[in-house]
Amino acid sequence: MANVRQQLLQTLVDTSSQVVATPASVQQQATAVAQIVQVPSQLTTTVQQQATQFVSALLNSSLTTGITSTLPATVTNVLSNVLSSPSNGAPPLDQTTSLQLVQSVNLVVQNQLQNMVCGQHPMNTSSSHIAISTFKASPSQLSNQVLSGPPNSQLGSFQLPGQLNASSACMGVQYSGFSVDPFSFAAQAANVSSSVVSLTLRNQDGTLMVGGLSDNVTITLPLTTPLNSNQVPILSYYNYSGQLWSSSGCSVTTVLSNSNTIIGTCSHLTDFAIVAGPVSKPSPASMVCI
Repeated sequence: MANVRQQLLQTLVDTSSQVVATPASVQQQATAVAQIVQVPSQLTTTVQQQATQFVSALLNSSLTTGITSTLPATVTNVLSNVLSSPSNGAPPLDQTTSLQLVQSVNLVVQNQLQNMVCGQHPMNTSSSHIAISTFKASPSQLSNQVLSGPPNSQLGSFQLPGQLNASSACMGVQYSGFSVDPFSFAAQAANVSSSVVSLTLRNQDGTLMVGGLSDNVTITLPLTTPLNSNQVPILSYYNYSGQLWSSSGCSVTTVLSNSNTIIGTCSHLTDFAIVAGPVSKPSPASMVCI
C-alpha cells in the first residue's frame, strides 16, 4: 500500500505543471495530497519529501492567486500526518523535509495575513499535531498580550512585554505549536521534553521582528516528558544556523512542580522548547519552585 501511495503522489506531482493555478485548483491538489498521506504509518521517505515539497509549492503559488477558506486546514493536516509518520512506524524525517515542513507552516500564515486587517479576530487552524493562530494587531494592542494559540491547543503560551519597539502601525502575529518535535534531526532531540512553540511578529512589509522587545518575553511550557531526578529544565530555542538547541538569552524562572509546567523568559522570538539538561548544570539563580 505504501508503494501505491508513492505512485499516486508521483503522478499528481508530474501532472501539476499542466494545471492552471487558481484558488480552486490549488485546493483540489492539496485535497488529493491529504488523501494520499492520510495513513502516516504508510509514508515512505520519498512520500514524506514529495508531499512536503508539493504543498510548499502550492502555498507559494497561492501567495499570488489567493486561497480558499479551507486550504490552511487541508495543508496543515498534510503536514501533521507527515510530521507524525515516524512515531507511527514510518522512517524518520530527514533534515531537509523537516525544515521545509516548518517553512510550509510559515507559508500558511503568510497566505492568511495577506487578506487580514488590523484588529480582525484570529484565524485558528488545528490538526492532530500542529496548531496555528494568525492575526494582525497594533503594537499597543499587543502590549502584555498573552498568546496561547487556538482554543484548547494547550501546547504553550507567550506573554509579550509592555512595549514593542516596532516601526509598523500594524503587526502580523503568528503563533505555531507542534506537539511532535519538527527538529527531530537535531543532536539534543532525545532531550526535548515539551511541545515546540513559536511566536513570530511581522512588520507591514513582511519582514520579521525578532528582537526589538522592550523587555523579555515570558514563555510557559507544560512538560510532555517528565524530568527525572538527574535532569533540570532548560528553556531553549532552535538555532537554525547552528542546527541545535541553544539557551542563549533564555532562562527558567519558575517550575510549577504540581503541574509539570515550566515558566521562563527570553530576549527574542523564535521556536522554543524545554530541553532536559544534567542536574549538575548550573540553573538560574532566580529559579524558584512552587
